[in-house]
Amino acid sequence: MSGQNGQSLSSSVSWLVRYLRPLLSLAIADLVCMIVGSGLSLLDPLVVKWLIDIALPKRDLHLVLLGTLIFCAVYLASLGTNYLASFVSCLLTQKMVFRIRVSLLRQIHALPAHRHEKSQVGDTLYRLEQDVDRVAELSGDILPLTIQMVLMGIMVLVTMGILNWHLTVIVAPMLPIFYLLQRRYAAKLKDAADQVQSQSGKINAFLQEHLAGMMQLQLLNRTGTQARKFARLAAKGAQLQIQQRATEMAFGGASVSVIVLGMGLILGYGGYEVTRGALTVGGLVAFYGYVFRLFAPVSIAIDLQSRLQRVGASIRRIEEIADRRQQPDGRANTVPLRRDIKPDLEFRSVWFAYSEDRPVLRDMSFRVEAEETVALVGLNGSGKSTIGLLATRLYDPDAGSILVGGKDIHDVDRRSLRASITLVPQDPFLFDETIRGNLLYGNPGATSSDLDTVAALTQFDRVLQRLPRGLDEPLGPLGCRLSGGERKRLALARTLLQQPRILIVDEITSSLDAPTAAGLLDGLDLFRRDRTLVVVSHRPATILWADRILVVDDGAIVDSGKHPELLVRCEAYRRIWQSQDDETPSMSLQAVDGIGPRVGGCRTPHLRS
Repeated sequence: MSGQNGQSLSSSVSWLVRYLRPLLSLAIADLVCMIVGSGLSLLDPLVVKWLIDIALPKRDLHLVLLGTLIFCAVYLASLGTNYLASFVSCLLTQKMVFRIRVSLLRQIHALPAHRHEKSQVGDTLYRLEQDVDRVAELSGDILPLTIQMVLMGIMVLVTMGILNWHLTVIVAPMLPIFYLLQRRYAAKLKDAADQVQSQSGKINAFLQEHLAGMMQLQLLNRTGTQARKFARLAAKGAQLQIQQRATEMAFGGASVSVIVLGMGLILGYGGYEVTRGALTVGGLVAFYGYVFRLFAPVSIAIDLQSRLQRVGASIRRIEEIADRRQQPDGRANTVPLRRDIKPDLEFRSVWFAYSEDRPVLRDMSFRVEAEETVALVGLNGSGKSTIGLLATRLYDPDAGSILVGGKDIHDVDRRSLRASITLVPQDPFLFDETIRGNLLYGNPGATSSDLDTVAALTQFDRVLQRLPRGLDEPLGPLGCRLSGGERKRLALARTLLQQPRILIVDEITSSLDAPTAAGLLDGLDLFRRDRTLVVVSHRPATILWADRILVVDDGAIVDSGKHPELLVRCEAYRRIWQSQDDETPSMSLQAVDGIGPRVGGCRTPHLRS
């Protein structure tokens, strides 16, 4: 166990050194300020001794004033140096917080999607905020404090030994007792702090989920249930806080008892030495002043050990977020994907499963030619939406390969890949900003003319006309001021600003009325020139709008072709078509034979009566 603790401590120190190394100059400045402050703090008892033993017996006012001025100067210099050390330490801490948080967020950006799905957002936020703060605050001054502790202890013992070695010998045995006492309480304090920290993470995670799902809780009439659950969590947190405080008070009382015992010995034996003439009154007062300084290094040593243990716990919690062993497999030498690639997409014998016992894609193979529009159709759970997640490398396949422009996507840089192929998911995310701010995520350099163009292409201009502030209208959290269909159109407009060569859209017309959906498809007609478009949809109008239909059944492509021929020869496609709601057109023999009026490049089937 001790070997594991040593290895853990070594790992924690190495982790800290990695972030502290670029800030070494600040750490050295902090150390120098601490050493100077410690040295100055040793002088004021000596000045008091000189005043009592020399200046006061001579009844010389000038010497008394001189001693008083020296005492004030030493005290103020010590105070100023300590304040400077505190400021430098704060500066060092905040720089470490900045470096750790930025580095950690970059690591989180590289994690696969399944890591984010399995993590509680509230707990992750707590680790990013509270654990990082704790690591920086506790570790920013560990090295300077360690050196200060050693130097302070040596200087105090030497100074006391010079003043009176008899008193030093009497007080010295108190140090091991004080050390053992603090060692006994160190584990209790650590356990109490860890339990409080863990419970705080649970409370934070609960509140994040509770507030995000408030509307659903109100609809289900379960706010009372959640309130009682929160009350139990909060009560447990309060109980742990009380237990931690009780442990700290017990530890403080025991520590003070040892210090009082040491002071009693000094006063008793020191008084005896004064009566014998072996020690001056000033020497006794100086010794009394050094008592706390003698026990301080031991306190610091125990505190540093406890800090390192807590820092190690926080570091482990931080590293759990971005465990490199769970990051997606990537090839070492990736190259940027050229923007002028031929925009085709190919899956070759791709297998994928979210969990090992339930494959979602089974030996899936298909090819979408450059500048072709393909509709992916299939029943729920057939694996359609997973195709977009794999093509954009939010997930990686378990077997097989995916090619974009003839390049294996594992051989190209992710950023350049997602600049060429992107996905509009079924439930897009909008930020708590204005409409303009959300659109500019797609292209920060877009002009107002560009924004107007994509708004018109996606039928979002109609929404802007009824909003008082237009593009500068704030959306609120998660775009809550827009309807589901409006959020989808805004997300599509944002993606169009990226100008991807290959665009995958998932159920983009599912929340739209028929006229708006038709207008949106007309807008996409203009956008898809020189581009490749893959549409996941259940809507008949969207399916018929595509150049070709790929039928997905049980994780595989079972057929491909035009609507009339698939309706005749593909049993899986007929099941999908017959499962549509009343919006689904009833296909007559004329439609199957290719007879009928055309709308948007597709023959319009007769609607059900």
